[in-house]
Amino acid sequence: MKIPAIITGPILVCGVAHAQKGLHAGLKGAPQSTWMFNGDDSDNANWEYVPTFRSSFGANFAWFFSDAVGLGVDVIYSNQGQRYEFNEAELFTKTSYLKIPVLFHYHSGFDGTAFFYLNAGPQIAILSSATAETNLPIIGPVGLDASENYSALNIGAVLALGSGFHLSDFLQLTVGIRLDAGFTDAEDKSAPFFDTQPNRPSTYNVTGGLEIGVRYVLRTN
Repeated sequence: MKIPAIITGPILVCGVAHAQKGLHAGLKGAPQSTWMFNGDDSDNANWEYVPTFRSSFGANFAWFFSDAVGLGVDVIYSNQGQRYEFNEAELFTKTSYLKIPVLFHYHSGFDGTAFFYLNAGPQIAILSSATAETNLPIIGPVGLDASENYSALNIGAVLALGSGFHLSDFLQLTVGIRLDAGFTDAEDKSAPFFDTQPNRPSTYNVTGGLEIGVRYVLRTN
């Protein structure tokens, strides 16, 4: 028995579509460029910013209310900091944060093999550790715990966008750019370290990375 093309056509088209509504959960990581911007440091002729690269990794959870729109939260451990050169010496400020962004999710092109995604939203970053490492010409490497010099909480925002690929009906691979920036001072100016710098301006964390992730989709439709 032949089935009319008017019926089989829509069925074949629907067979290519990948419904997004439901729970999305996955893991992701990123090599990232990190910066700690401060006006005094930038204006100091004896200080030179050195490009700094570290990494982040974590998990993401999102609920999609439709095939295109969802709301989610990430839990990310982010290694950050800034390298400097000054007076023939090197300084590496290393910080680590537990980041928890709440993100709006948008997907388009979900009816094919690949799709575009965009995530954006506010973020809190909880300080996990901070160290200052320097390599002095004669003394050699020196490392100090600098946690008390940095704020326990940093408020910022996230923007991420890129491409996703359907590996199967329930598994996705995502590759994109993730940018985040802190809006509050990363340094704790009440720490004794800053007593001699009463007018030091705020320091702002900024990161940008190539984020790669794998997500499992538990669909409701």
